[in-house]
Amino acid sequence: MYLSESDIEKIKKDYEREEDKSRRYYYEYLLAKRTQEEQYIIAFINSSKDNISIILENNSSWISVGSPIYKQLAYYSKTNDDALNILFKLVEIGDGADLAIVAEDLFEIQKINAKRFSEAAKNAGVREATVIDLIENE
Repeated sequence: MYLSESDIEKIKKDYEREEDKSRRYYYEYLLAKRTQEEQYIIAFINSSKDNISIILENNSSWISVGSPIYKQLAYYSKTNDDALNILFKLVEIGDGADLAIVAEDLFEIQKINAKRFSEAAKNAGVREATVIDLIENE
C-alpha cells in the first residue's frame, strides 16, 4: 500500500495522540516498516515485549503462517539483540507452525553469527542446546 508523505505525517500525529497500547503497537509497526526511522523501530521492538499475543496472531488475508508483524520483528532480530531476545521468548511459548517459523529464523541467525546467537540465548535464559534441538527437528 502506498503512503504519501502527508499520510505518514498524519499517522505520526495520530500515533502521538493514541493512548491504547495495542493500537500504539500497530502504529509503531507501520511507522517502523514504512519510515525505517530508528525511533519507531526501537519503539516497535520495545513494545513487542508486551505484545506477544499480537505477534503470534495472523488475522490477515496473507497466505502465510507467520504474521506480517512477526516477520518484521524477525527482520530486525538479524541486527538487534532486543528483537532477537523476543524470538527466544517465542520459543518458550510458541507451538506448531509458529514454532517452526521461529526456529527457521533462529537457524538463519545462528548460521550468520554463531557467537551472537549463543550470547543472545544465554542472555534470554534459554539453553542453546534446546534451541539447536528445535532447529534440527523443525
